[in-house]
Amino acid sequence: MGRLERFYDGIVTADVILSYEGSTKSAKCAEVNLHVYGGLLTAKETSDDYLKSIDAAVGKMTMQLSKYKTKLRMKDKSKVRAIKDKV
Repeated sequence: MGRLERFYDGIVTADVILSYEGSTKSAKCAEVNLHVYGGLLTAKETSDDYLKSIDAAVGKMTMQLSKYKTKLRMKDKSKVRAIKDKV
């Protein structure tokens, strides 16, 4: 989970939920929930090993964090442009 702090420092809390689905296969699920300012980001991944599931979920979460940061930057740029147009 420390890898995610490198991408965005506005993470309020992080939850990792591990579950086991043993009905058909011995599938192990990892769900990562990140509470950030103004939202909740969730990534869920299933594989045959917990470490693989966690790594894949963190990989998905890095993509979501980069998209989230891009959206935040675009909002800030549009506010700055609106202020410059008024002046």
